[in-house]
Parts: sequence; structure tokens; C-alpha cells
Amino acid sequence: MGDAVQESIPLYLGAWAGVPKEPQVFPTWYIKRTFRHAEDKRLHHVNVEAFVQAAATAFPAWLRPLQVFRFGLATVGSVVVILLLAL
Repeated sequence: MGDAVQESIPLYLGAWAGVPKEPQVFPTWYIKRTFRHAEDKRLHHVNVEAFVQAAATAFPAWLRPLQVFRFGLATVGSVVVILLLAL
């Protein structure tokens, strides 16, 4: 079980690197999906909400709003660039 948990942690911790991605904004959904498809059946019974909440308490309170803002900014910026290129 430890390996699968370690593999899913970057879904939540990935906020520190690169372009914002959906797993950073919606970690619970992605971790649930990962655990649901895991070969290790023990992961199917993990309370993902509690797992993500426990991980979230280890970070400063401003991190989650920053991730959402950064994701939104990147999305809106991409749409603006596409529209400008279409002109």
C-alpha cells in the first residue's frame, strides 16, 4: 500500500512545479480514481477525503487559494491568447 500512496502524493504536492494541472486543483477526485483502479485492493477502502484533508493541514492556509487562482489564471490566459491569435 505504501507505494501507491507515495505515487499519489505528487498529485497533491505538484503545486510547486510547472504549469498548474487539474490534479492540483481537484486532488480528491484524482486520488480516488487512482486508488479505485489500483491493483492493491486495500487502496479501494482508503478514506480519500480524510487522506487529502490530513495532507492539506501540512501546508499553509494560503496554498489552496493560490493553486485555484493559478489554475484559473492559466486557463483564462490561454483562452485570451487563443482569441488574440484568431484575430
